[in-house]
Amino acid sequence: MVGTGLVDKIPGQPADAGRSEYVGEVVDFTPEGVPVVDFDLFDPVTQVGHTGSDTRANRCAALTAAP
Repeated sequence: MVGTGLVDKIPGQPADAGRSEYVGEVVDFTPEGVPVVDFDLFDPVTQVGHTGSDTRANRCAALTAAP
């Protein structure tokens, strides 16, 4: 699985955005024939872009900052 795009943008912080690639395993199929895939979303194979910011802390800082 490949995920791309903007994850989060907090004022005063760089955007968390980019491309992440994950390994998955087909574990089942729906009655229509669509594969059901189990992904390990905590262990990406590759990541490109800016990732890894402490999003929760950045949000709190932005909300409590003086105007």
